[in-house]
Amino acid sequence: LAAAAAAHARVTRITPMADRLHTLVERVPRLPPRLRALAMRDGVHEALERCSEVRAGGTAAAADAWRLAVLAAEAGDVEQTARAGELLAALGPFAREEDDGGGGDAP
Repeated sequence: LAAAAAAHARVTRITPMADRLHTLVERVPRLPPRLRALAMRDGVHEALERCSEVRAGGTAAAADAWRLAVLAAEAGDVEQTARAGELLAALGPFAREEDDGGGGDAP
């Protein structure tokens, strides 16, 4: 089991974090509640670990970080909402939530 977990970790590290984050926020809403909670927990944890890669993903990755925070808040998961907030704080002013017109202010 440990070897399988190590192999999985190596494979997931190959995929850029910005891509993994985008896939996560696209798929999480469609998952069953229990699996959704696990996926969000692991996704937030990995995004925090690989924050520099999220930052390198540009504005699209920052938007996905905001989507992740919104999903956590909508699920009522206080811990994951706080951890997603840590991610946004780590991204700094780069992680601004913008409206469709591109003129929004950071909350």
